[in-house]
Amino acid sequence: MNNKSTVIKFAQELLEREKDSNCDFEATPKAIEEKVKQVLAIFLLEISDDEFISITTELTRRLSYWVDKDSFIQDGNDHIEWLSIERKQNRRYWQRYREYLEPKLPWSAIDALDESTDNILGMLEDPNREGPWDRRGMVVGHVQSGKTGNYTSLINKAADAGYKIIIVLAGLHNNLRAQTQMRLDEGFLGFETNPDRSAQHRVIGVGKIDKDPSIRPNYATNRQEKGDFNKSQSGMGITPEQRPWLFVVKKNKSVLEGLLEWIQVNVAHNSTYDRQNKSLKRVQQLPLLLIDDEADNASIDTNELQHGPVNDDHSPTAINSCIRQILNSFSKKAYVAYTATPFANIFIHDKAETQLEGRDLFPESFIVNLSAPSNYVGPSKMFSEESEFDAIREISDHKEWMPTSTKSTHVPIHPSEEGFPNSLKEAIHSYLLATTIRYIRGQKDEHSSMLIHVARFTYIQSVVYLTIENYIRKVNQLLSWQTGGHKKILTELHSLWTRDFCNTNDFHSLEWKEIERTLITLISEIKVKQINGTAKDVLDYNDSSLPQRVIAIGGDKLARGLTLEGLCTSYFLRCSRMYDTLMQMGRWFGYREGYADLCRLYTTADLAEWFGHISKAAAELREEFEQMVTSGQKPIHYGLKVRSHPTLLVTSRLKMRNSEQLRLSFSGTIAETVTFHNTKNHIERNYQSFKNLTNSLGPSSPVSTFNGEKFQESKNRVMWCDIPAQKVIDFLSSYVTHEESVKVNSVLMSNFIHEMVDIHDELKLWDVAVIGGKSKQKLDFDDDIRLVERTFKPYENRVSIGRLLSSRDEFIGLSDTDYQAAMGQTLALWEKTKSEHNRKQPTEPAGIQVRKVKGAKKQAKGLLLLYPLYPDPTNLPPVEQPIIGIGVSFPSSSSNTQGTEYYVNNVFQDYENV
Repeated sequence: MNNKSTVIKFAQELLEREKDSNCDFEATPKAIEEKVKQVLAIFLLEISDDEFISITTELTRRLSYWVDKDSFIQDGNDHIEWLSIERKQNRRYWQRYREYLEPKLPWSAIDALDESTDNILGMLEDPNREGPWDRRGMVVGHVQSGKTGNYTSLINKAADAGYKIIIVLAGLHNNLRAQTQMRLDEGFLGFETNPDRSAQHRVIGVGKIDKDPSIRPNYATNRQEKGDFNKSQSGMGITPEQRPWLFVVKKNKSVLEGLLEWIQVNVAHNSTYDRQNKSLKRVQQLPLLLIDDEADNASIDTNELQHGPVNDDHSPTAINSCIRQILNSFSKKAYVAYTATPFANIFIHDKAETQLEGRDLFPESFIVNLSAPSNYVGPSKMFSEESEFDAIREISDHKEWMPTSTKSTHVPIHPSEEGFPNSLKEAIHSYLLATTIRYIRGQKDEHSSMLIHVARFTYIQSVVYLTIENYIRKVNQLLSWQTGGHKKILTELHSLWTRDFCNTNDFHSLEWKEIERTLITLISEIKVKQINGTAKDVLDYNDSSLPQRVIAIGGDKLARGLTLEGLCTSYFLRCSRMYDTLMQMGRWFGYREGYADLCRLYTTADLAEWFGHISKAAAELREEFEQMVTSGQKPIHYGLKVRSHPTLLVTSRLKMRNSEQLRLSFSGTIAETVTFHNTKNHIERNYQSFKNLTNSLGPSSPVSTFNGEKFQESKNRVMWCDIPAQKVIDFLSSYVTHEESVKVNSVLMSNFIHEMVDIHDELKLWDVAVIGGKSKQKLDFDDDIRLVERTFKPYENRVSIGRLLSSRDEFIGLSDTDYQAAMGQTLALWEKTKSEHNRKQPTEPAGIQVRKVKGAKKQAKGLLLLYPLYPDPTNLPPVEQPIIGIGVSFPSSSSNTQGTEYYVNNVFQDYENV
């Protein structure tokens, strides 16, 4: 530990002790400075003024950090509670890992991690329990949010409890497996692993805290790029008395088959084991913990089930089969899937089973939803309409250089001097500025990275790599030699600084000359690396004592799991609309302490739009999860709910089998059109559907609108109450939604309402409202209603808006009593999840609670909202009629409805172009 880390660790401890002993203590800047000076005096340390400021700033950040409790649902069938206070004593593996984390994290974060992993461990089985047992769970985190740290903590505690064999499945690629091994070397083993287990090992990480060799775990894989499990380990023996064994392996058929064979021959002592004619023998005494990292990737059996879920003739996909056979080789086992995109896992059949593989990997025992810490920059902060995080820079000059659909032989050529689009040059310049400013801010010893992800094919990546490497070399030479050509580059950088960094924290306090001097010093340290299966470059942050400043160019290897330390700038063009693929490609999510204002994401408008859709989808499913926690549901119920949620209109482009038949329930959800056709014919058709509906409803009534304090009559909107469902069904059948209008499919909603009326005797009556706006233009048949103004964003075959509904629009038809009930439920849920969004207390009910309260009534009514939008001629053809937007609010349902049926392939095209 260096001086800075020492001071932070002990000053934090003094501040935490003060807070614990004095409830009135406030960690003011003055109090923090006093504790820092106290530590300096105790250890007789001297630091510079800049280091002093950096330390107090870091302590201020740590003390303002918070994280809520995790949410979880579980099934206690055949589970015995076991993790008592006594079993938590003398946990040497966990204690040394905790101490290892203290200089790195706020105490509140470590305490939250401790509580989180105790909860997960408790839902596993006691490794000392007699007889066979099998626990299977899933931990759902956020992309780049620290899942590795969570399962490292779990591994340490499991080892303390008595789990003897710990297997970590770490992605598909060697570099990701090696990165995971390095982290576990630091956080669990305590020494650097290498191929020669008899050699002297350099002590690192937790090994420096508790140096007792008697607790040092055994290892079977090592940190080298090719350090995966292989035939050379076939002679290793293992006995119950030994310390725990760690295996970090990639999801590869030959690797997993080799590991399975070693388990059968050397651990289960199956002398007749034959790979071609398998008959598994079970290990009786050694409890297994299997951690499946990125569990939605490659672990899923995507082969179609035929003749029922229990079928010995079914052949699962290779990796799924190997994982299940390894689990089936142990009588005592626990499987924990870690993922940020759990949808594919939820679609695992909960009863699928074969004799050889045993049960499939459905997380039947528990599902845990990890809370996002307050300093996490995730999809909701980057892509929500209300976000104040200004990082996205939309680009459109790439299409000839890198078309949407490219072949592996495509040569990216651009007529510019640099050989690539101006947007990419600006992104590189943005990265140079961000790296320089971080250096000036005191982050001299921190890694700084840029991601360039434009194609999956390695040949294309290699061409892009060469052009960018040439450009960085040229910039380095010009700035270093100062022969005249440097002036143009510095002028472009200065222009970008004044134009795009004017809202950064220190824009007005930094002099351009200081930035220029620092950049000229740093430019020689910036390296361009190609990270894929053919390039020899590696990203090895652990083995470097110096900060790495890297521009990383790659595809699949950068898309999953691999962490780019200190990521500042991303240039992202990959065209994929697979929900989980897009989310996992989001390397820019994570923690950006001290430089979040410098981060930039250069991407297309289409991709930014889709990230907005999937951000909302993830938030909705987390809301559903919280509802199930409150009502005491089990994992199987969550699986059924997800399988029928309208979010599948976003997420069904994932690991589903061809022509997958699904059933969709809209109960308890809200649907709104934000994407519209831009042709005159469609606009006129939907307006006619609107006219036909409103003309058939008879005299309207005024609408009572909530103004923040009370309900009062509004003159700019009208409504009709207790309308028969058939009129709404007819309207939705004639109204045409755009194929890109995510989650709003008028035909599916019409069919769903029809089935709810006919089969479940629900949604028989509806309230219908027309919502006016502030435009000078008025509806041609009602002078009291003005058109709604929204900003239309043009695309090739459509226009889009950010949001159609106001949250208060769902209050239409709500009684005062129902309003207060929904408000109470909203506040209760906010208390549980406030750190995932923000700490501001809500002042109005959330829509999901409004729909829940409405659904509690015997004859709950649906709500159809109609918005006549002003057809801005700037981005639309000349039309006389307004564009009609719709919002449909479905109350929750007490019926066990399976929803309306559809086939994935019949509803969507396959947009996967890579």
